[in-house]
Amino acid sequence: MGRVNTAVLSDLQRTALENEVKKDKSHAFRMGCQSILLKADNRTSKDVGMILGMTEVNVNSWLKR
Repeated sequence: MGRVNTAVLSDLQRTALENEVKKDKSHAFRMGCQSILLKADNRTSKDVGMILGMTEVNVNSWLKR
């Protein structure tokens, strides 16, 4: 079993990411923000990847950034 990456977001960070998901023109950036938000809701990287059509590796890469 690998290391578990979980995002812990403040209310301000969550609001900022939610705004970027709605407004940013870059599809890739919006997907990255959405993956971080879903991980902050205690979903697994595999689940987030399935929801967003990404690999687990991509989900974890966004989380590292």
